[in-house]
Amino acid sequence: MNKKVKKIIGWAIAVLIVLIILNCIPLIINFYVDWLWFKSLNYENIFLTIFKSKICLGFLMGLIFFVFAYANILIAKKMIPIDFDYIDDNIIQIGNYRKLAQKILNISIFIIILLISISVGKGAAGNWELYQFYTHPTNFNITDPIFHKDISFYFFSLPFLKYLYVWGFGSLIGVMFITGIVYCLLLAPLFVYHEGYSKENLKTIGKVKCHALILLSLCFFLKILGYKFQIYGLLFNDSGLFSGMSYTDHHILIPTLYIKAVLGLVWIVVLLINIKLFKKVKHYIIMGSILAFTILVNIIITPIPGLYEKYIVTPNQYEKEKPYIENAIKFTNHAYGLDKIDVEDFPANNILTMQDLENNKPTIENIRLWNSEQLKHSYSQVQTIQQYYSFKDIDVDRYWIKDGQGELKYRQVWLSARELKYDKEKSWVNRKLQYTHGYGYVMSPINESTAEGMPKFFVYDIPPKTNTNIPIKENGIYIGENDCREVIVNTKTPEFDYPKGSEIVNTTYTGSDGMVIKNFFHRLLFAYYFKDINIVFNKDITEQSKILYRRQINERINHLFPFVEFDPDPYLVTGEGNLYWMVDGFTKSEYYPYSDIEYGYRDRYNYIRNSIKLVVNAYTGEVNIYAINIPYEDPIVESYKKIFPNVFKDISQMPKELVNHIRYSEEMFRVQTEKWTTYHQTNPQVFYNKSDLWRVSKYEPLCENKDKGDYSIDDDYYTYDTWSSHSGDQSPYYYNIMRLPGNQDEEFILMNTFTRAGKENMCAWICVGCDGDNYGKITLYNFPKDKNVYGPSQIIAKAKQDDIISPQITLWSQEGSGVTTGKLLTIPIEKSLLYVLPVYLESDNTKIPELKRVIVALGDKIIMDKDLNSALYKLISGGSFVKAEAVAKPKEENKQKVTKTPQEAPKEVSNKPTKEEISGTYKKAKEAAQKGDWATYGKEIDKLGELIEKL
Repeated sequence: MNKKVKKIIGWAIAVLIVLIILNCIPLIINFYVDWLWFKSLNYENIFLTIFKSKICLGFLMGLIFFVFAYANILIAKKMIPIDFDYIDDNIIQIGNYRKLAQKILNISIFIIILLISISVGKGAAGNWELYQFYTHPTNFNITDPIFHKDISFYFFSLPFLKYLYVWGFGSLIGVMFITGIVYCLLLAPLFVYHEGYSKENLKTIGKVKCHALILLSLCFFLKILGYKFQIYGLLFNDSGLFSGMSYTDHHILIPTLYIKAVLGLVWIVVLLINIKLFKKVKHYIIMGSILAFTILVNIIITPIPGLYEKYIVTPNQYEKEKPYIENAIKFTNHAYGLDKIDVEDFPANNILTMQDLENNKPTIENIRLWNSEQLKHSYSQVQTIQQYYSFKDIDVDRYWIKDGQGELKYRQVWLSARELKYDKEKSWVNRKLQYTHGYGYVMSPINESTAEGMPKFFVYDIPPKTNTNIPIKENGIYIGENDCREVIVNTKTPEFDYPKGSEIVNTTYTGSDGMVIKNFFHRLLFAYYFKDINIVFNKDITEQSKILYRRQINERINHLFPFVEFDPDPYLVTGEGNLYWMVDGFTKSEYYPYSDIEYGYRDRYNYIRNSIKLVVNAYTGEVNIYAINIPYEDPIVESYKKIFPNVFKDISQMPKELVNHIRYSEEMFRVQTEKWTTYHQTNPQVFYNKSDLWRVSKYEPLCENKDKGDYSIDDDYYTYDTWSSHSGDQSPYYYNIMRLPGNQDEEFILMNTFTRAGKENMCAWICVGCDGDNYGKITLYNFPKDKNVYGPSQIIAKAKQDDIISPQITLWSQEGSGVTTGKLLTIPIEKSLLYVLPVYLESDNTKIPELKRVIVALGDKIIMDKDLNSALYKLISGGSFVKAEAVAKPKEENKQKVTKTPQEAPKEVSNKPTKEEISGTYKKAKEAAQKGDWATYGKEIDKLGELIEKL
């Protein structure tokens, strides 16, 4: 080899090294910045654990593939040595470079195998979580009914073993393909330059066939192992009737799979014996064994389960499948937490008395009259204050709030953060250094409005003001739901805090969030990472400056905890004057035996737990993740605790001001109630006949929303699968404060209602507690089967047909204005169901909804009035609030009394109440009802009854 050739090779290697380094630089920078970001939030152990897991698994799987692939290449080269001596120099003109060409070929093969192995390792690294689960299992202490294995085997071991099987099978196919290409390259010259099918060449081809058949035997052996995974997979099968293994699967399909496995092993043994005894391949033996295997497996054995199912099981399906149906009911109920639902009876009467309302006054005071869709328009018009603020979402929650008399009351409220709206038209300094955060929030009661129909406020304006006991302390919102770009704080440029009249109030960030720009190297680093050269040259950035990155909540928590699935809709909480975002986290799996599959927005699963509560400080960016084992134990979270020590805190460590705002996840409740529509049928016969199917109540709105183009997601009834259709089909899920039947105090609950399949009348309502010891306690209230209870859609239909409501809605819906309605609420009070529907009037010009009417219904009666109390007064005063004994008193008694003692008639007349007394008493009762003062109302109604008696 001359110097010129060596020089060319040297330059080629140098260029290759430079290209590799240039390609690695972005990876190194991304890795380092990611490390800095995790470290700034004190979660570097998550970063390191995931990184080490990926490296270990990726390196191990890549190494195994490399060794196996390269070993087969070496075997191929040994069988057919690379030799260029037979090639005519005049044809290819290799001349003295034969050894160099041979070396280049060897190096090329090595590099190609190495690159493929790196790619394989990179793909394997993505399965780090399966590997960690396999090495950190947690027992369920529940066994499956067929193989009697703890459920943990299917959650933590089976997925990783199945992955190894799929990886091994795919890798073997890949190695066979690569080996085949190498053989083609090596065999070609034998037939081009040598004697073609010479005796020596045929001997070489025989060796190649033996090698190929050995690899094929390995594939067959892996296929046989796959039968075992197929058998386990029957536990998650969907037969259409139920999920899990069926009678045919258990008694016929499993034996046939074992028979296939045995036949496969026989075929492998025959093949290997053939190779060993004859030192070469006997084609008639190979072809005969393949033909026999194919006939036995595909023609004789495979059809057996289908035939057995059709002619033996189907005619006697219930008797055969009964124990398997019982398994499906039991395990589905446990996988979704349905086995802890308490079932009670609810009479669903259509009678409410004054005393009922008085006894449930907090429930009445917390009936939602403001819907988030309409309220968002009002907030945007009245409370954004400046054009650079916006309200992304409105959240429902509950607080203890002092009323006008200083009494603490449990109130349900709406609240929304006033976030900064990203404006790309602003200058770089404005966007990155000055306008860095939103400011404050708005809170309003769910049931109060002004005389003009506008919402009242508990917290409002900038700087925030409050007319309640809600403390206000830190109002900067650096972490939010809006599209939050990276900003730089603690610079020489003052940060805009909030406007104050014609002046501007500035601030300096004092939180712990952010990556410090320590020196010029960090400037270069962040400039490259964020593709922003201004970071290098801006003079206001100092060594104390910090970059706040991933400030959008979902982006932040999903990057920080990639192994947890979070609800995409965080909700705002204020505690001791500070603002926090609370997020529900879920653990899911599709490996729970016999459990029915649920198809989510992005995945499928048959096990779910809402075992994670996450809190993000809106100012400091601090993130805390808590594990909650109420009301269900969750082995998946326990395994996460083992994988990531000191990351998950117990819920008992959460500050009290935040614990009070934990709520049961609506997504979890949605899944549970959807499953309950079928799996409340615990009797196998009823389940098999599908004779008692339910569905979650659905209904059309009273009025179509004219402004569908600006429809906003209501967090209160956001779900993964149905959020895009809420404008036409309102969700029945809603939070409420009410006193449950048999309880003494009101509590914050999440509830919905059920109707029977194919029917519109309701059959039950269900709720789950969110407060204290009642958190996660689900109670179902069944209605009498012989009583018709109106469902939501039927109430809407009654309103559309009402002689007073329908014309009024039509009149308001004329040109220049529009009518929208909120969510129809079903409010259980004592033993009856009250329906409430708010009605809003909205000008096409202002787009500010005003609460103008409230529709209430009880049984067959439906009333619309200007406010809830007036509507309730009219609804009840039609007869239910008048004393029964006064109405029932026979008139003849009074006549007889007068007839017997005519001399006392003047005295009797003088005691009769006057028209003014009756009118005054009635007026006082009406005013008390309008104020919600049901105690005074009751006294005046009693007095009115006495006056009527005297008549």
